[in-house]
Amino acid sequence: MIAVRKALLTAAAAGALFASPAAADAATPQENLDCVIWSSYRVGVATDDTVRNALMLATAWFIGLYEGQTGKTVDDDMIARGTKMTEAQVVAAEPSCIARFDNFGDRLTAIGQTMSSSGK
Repeated sequence: MIAVRKALLTAAAAGALFASPAAADAATPQENLDCVIWSSYRVGVATDDTVRNALMLATAWFIGLYEGQTGKTVDDDMIARGTKMTEAQVVAAEPSCIARFDNFGDRLTAIGQTMSSSGK
């Protein structure tokens, strides 16, 4: 259980890098796909290892959301959408993606705090 708690706290810390006051609403598969592309793009241009690692976590999370909603792998749709998205579209997706990932980080932080305070 300690390893799980450490993993949750690490993930929560990664989510905290994207602090945003905006509330995250439920997203469509298309919005999740755009966030996959946004986070993948940002991984490629990140110069800081901590930021890059957080973005890789975000990419995996958004892929999981997309695949869970659609019941299919992201591969073909990511290629199709990613080759059509302009840089302006990727940048436009950023505020929503950050807000949603931040909300995820907040949830993990709360879980980690609850687990820590329970002594388990």
